[in-house]
Amino acid sequence: MHLTSPSAFQQLKDAATTDPRLNVDVTREIDYYAKQSNRLTKLITVLGGLVAGIMAIGRGLGALNTMYSAVSERGREICHHARAGFRRAVVVSHL
Repeated sequence: MHLTSPSAFQQLKDAATTDPRLNVDVTREIDYYAKQSNRLTKLITVLGGLVAGIMAIGRGLGALNTMYSAVSERGREICHHARAGFRRAVVVSHL
């Protein structure tokens, strides 16, 4: 329903809610759509959090895989440095 002025909303609401024959919920259009979109907003937030969590786990596993590859490829070099008498901190810092 289109009202003549914003102040007419309260008059319409009072008239509709005080009439015992009517069982209505009177709200503004913007409030109605905000209420309707609340569920969708929550769904998008939950799904976005779930996807972000899965991506974070994948990122961590990718980093572990990269580090494991780097260490395994340079295993002989690390062993030679360790046998040559270099300290662990020096060997690890050159990875």
